[in-house]
Amino acid sequence: MTRLEAGALQPRKERVDVGEVIASALSRAARLLCGHETAMIIEPDLPMPLLDDVLLEQALFNILDNAGKYTPPGTKIVVTASSGADTLLIRVTDGGEGFSVRDPEAAFSKFKRFKSADRSRPGTGLGLAITRGFIEAMGGTIVARNRQGCSGAELIMIFPLAEKHKK
Repeated sequence: MTRLEAGALQPRKERVDVGEVIASALSRAARLLCGHETAMIIEPDLPMPLLDDVLLEQALFNILDNAGKYTPPGTKIVVTASSGADTLLIRVTDGGEGFSVRDPEAAFSKFKRFKSADRSRPGTGLGLAITRGFIEAMGGTIVARNRQGCSGAELIMIFPLAEKHKK
């Protein structure tokens, strides 16, 4: 966390197959997500952005770990990757209760734990703070919000696409 805050983390950026990274993160998190239905939706011909695949996978894993902690068994967790004109969006949505706080961005605060996690696996409250640091180190941003029109939380990673390279 100290290295992230000091800006000392230097990502090793290379062309990344985002679908492979998402699949790997879902595989790593499978035990933590047992009892949840998971899905992965990857836009066809998704560009291969310049990102650090290790940092991206760990960021996704941290988000999936949180989704597993904060959503009841039987709820669905979906990871979607798509691109716009000049951005890559990786969205993780769940069907839980959503953020109970007035400002979902509080989830990125260090040592922040919500009451519903107390009935679940223990944690330090650093996962999403670290995730934000990884994403920002790669030149991206992350947004947390409640889903529109249904229950659940949504975390959206946004990365610039300097130039689109198709697979």
